[in-house]
Amino acid sequence: MSGTMIKSIAMVTMFMSHLYTFGYNVPRFFLMIGRIAAPLFIFCAVTIGLNYTSSVRKYVWRLYLLTLLMEWINVMIYMGDYYHNFVRTILLIIVVITLLEGIIRKKKYAKLKLALFIIWQLITFAILAIMIIHFSKPETFLKLIATLTCSIFLLEGGIIYIILGVFMYFFRNDYRKLGIVMVTVSVMMFALFSTELVMKFDMFCHYHNMTMLCEHILAIIDNIFGMDPRFVERGVFAHPQWMMVFALPFILLYNREKESKINLKWVGYIFYPLHLEILYLIALSQK
Repeated sequence: MSGTMIKSIAMVTMFMSHLYTFGYNVPRFFLMIGRIAAPLFIFCAVTIGLNYTSSVRKYVWRLYLLTLLMEWINVMIYMGDYYHNFVRTILLIIVVITLLEGIIRKKKYAKLKLALFIIWQLITFAILAIMIIHFSKPETFLKLIATLTCSIFLLEGGIIYIILGVFMYFFRNDYRKLGIVMVTVSVMMFALFSTELVMKFDMFCHYHNMTMLCEHILAIIDNIFGMDPRFVERGVFAHPQWMMVFALPFILLYNREKESKINLKWVGYIFYPLHLEILYLIALSQK
């Protein structure tokens, strides 16, 4: 299966998912099948985009400009009703991989660059966390600042997608290890969001007067996975993010052949914001 085909599947399944999230009268199955879109887009970004780009710097700048555009749309058009900016997640994945590659290849100042990146993330995260806790700043404003500063704070999908993207890149030639990583992440998502495990842990902590410990652990889970597991509907298919594992067969079928003449690179950059805008405006007009 070519990279172009995988990108096409990712765009179609993402479109199906967004039909459901924008409130269109479509089966819940659309949301479920859409769970494979994110890992497929990440795979395309790190395995195809990063490997075959003529300039990593230009690639990063394109993603950064697109993430700024998406944030402008979130603030000026959605106005808090919806939030879509998975581009920031992909951007951070590419940045982290590039920094790690610099260390592996023993590039000059590579370790210093990674150290500065980590310090920057810690500082911006701390400042934004203080703003949301002590100054009650709205999430829309904080996400705008996080986007401008390229922070991991309030990242769509959570930090887990950065971790997944890094593993996808370094295990791109070892599908067995890549499969283990994807299955592990899916099992973790299933345990946290589809079972009563977290609720039982929460009750256990309250019963034994360990509320503060519980809150800290759940805050960590919230940042890693992008949501607090206490506030999602339970059930195997109620929160189907674990179904991302079904992206694995498409990844395993990737043939690594040269891209076809119908290259979807620029189509992807245009399609992501455009289809969201069209779906939102149509849904808004029908209310």
